[in-house]
Amino acid sequence: FVGILNDGNNHTIGISVLNNTESGVWYITPVLITWQDKHEDYVEGTLDSYSFDFGGPITTTSETESGFEWNETYSATLFASAHLLGNKKGSIANVSSSSQVQFTNRNIFNYTTQNQVTDFKADMELSSSAFTRNHVVSYPFYSSITTIFNDTGFSIISDINYSVVISSYDVTEDSTLFYQNTMAGDAIYSKNTVNGRTNKDERGITSQTYSIEKSNKDCFSQDVLA
Repeated sequence: FVGILNDGNNHTIGISVLNNTESGVWYITPVLITWQDKHEDYVEGTLDSYSFDFGGPITTTSETESGFEWNETYSATLFASAHLLGNKKGSIANVSSSSQVQFTNRNIFNYTTQNQVTDFKADMELSSSAFTRNHVVSYPFYSSITTIFNDTGFSIISDINYSVVISSYDVTEDSTLFYQNTMAGDAIYSKNTVNGRTNKDERGITSQTYSIEKSNKDCFSQDVLA
C-alpha cells in the first residue's frame, strides 16, 4: 500500500468485524508495520490489483445419546483470503511484490461437557524479486469445565490450555532464514465444597521457546519455563 499511503494526503486506516451487530463485543487493536528504505528520501509505489474473499460461517450441530448421557456439539468455521499485487520504485531497482493471506477461524463447543476448542490460523506469503517470506500465526485454545454433584456437596474443575505459535521462513538468493516463537500456558482451577467447607486449588505453568535457523543450521535457541 506504499503507493497509496505515501501520496502526501491524510489517510484513515480502520478495522472492523465482518457482519458485526450491536450486540457483539469485540476488542480489536490494529497494528500497522512499516519498513524504512535507507536509500530513499521519498518512496513511490503502486497498488496494481487486489481481491478479497470471505466464506462462512459454516455451522454444524451434532447430537449423540448413549444410555442416560446426551451430548450436543456446535461447530462454526470462518474463512477469509486476500491477494495484493504492487510495485515499489527504488533507487536500485523497481521491485514488484505480491502478498497473499489466508485466515481460518474455528470454534467448537460441547453444551453437555462444557468443553470448548477455538483455533485461529493465518497463513501469509510475501514474495518479490528479492526474497520470499512465509509467515504463519496460530492461536489454538482449549478449555473444559467439569461439575460433579454428590450428597454432601459439589466439585468444579476447570482446565484451560492455550498457545501462540509464530513462525517465519525467508528465502533469498544467498540463504534461508527460519525463526519460530512458541508461547504456551496451562492452568487448572478446582473448587470443592463438602458439608459447607470449601477448598480451592489453583495451578498454572507457562513456557516459551524461541529458535532461529539460518541455511538449515541452528543459530539460536532459548527455552523459558515458569
